[in-house]
Order: sequence, then structure tokens, then C-alpha cells
Amino acid sequence: MVAVPQTSPLVGRRRELDAVVRAVAAATRGDGGCLLVTGEAGIGKSRLLAEAARVGREAGMVVLAGSAVEDGGPFRPLAEALLGHLRDGEVVESPQLRPFRPHSRG
Repeated sequence: MVAVPQTSPLVGRRRELDAVVRAVAAATRGDGGCLLVTGEAGIGKSRLLAEAARVGREAGMVVLAGSAVEDGGPFRPLAEALLGHLRDGEVVESPQLRPFRPHSRG
């Protein structure tokens, strides 16, 4: 994600920002969801995503970001986001995640 100065106000995106706030609130209640941000170059997608990341972080969420590159394949942004988090973070031990942990050989 492109770094956007946080001093610049988000202008003309009240409806989109409200959708972000609703989605974050739903996620904190345990409800799933997805927001898709698309559009022409230069319309403020990166700025809206920076604001979405801020809202998520303020709600105590982990925010992941990945970037697409030419010939990088469709899953490259997801892989970058997940691997970056796993490399930088500590793996949490929980009964809910145990079935998804690697099998220990020993």
C-alpha cells in the first residue's frame, strides 16, 4: 500500500468511509465481510485504504497489506500480506487454531 500523509483530510468519501466503519464494527462483533475498492487511477483508492487501515487499527485489529506487481500472479498481494505478518509477529497458541498448525514430527 502506498504511504499517504495522515495530515491530509479525506474529502468526498463519506459514504465509502461509512461502509468501512460499518465493516470494521461488524468484524469486531465476529461477523465476516469484505470490501472491494476499485476504480480508475488517481481517484483516491490508496487514500481510502489508508483511512480504512487507520480505522481498523484504532479498533484493535491487525491490518495486513500486500501489493500487486506485474506478472506477480493473482495471489501475490495476499501472500505478501500474510507472510509479512507471520515473519514479524508471534504465532498465537489457541485451541481454535490448533487444527491449522503444522504437524510436529518427533
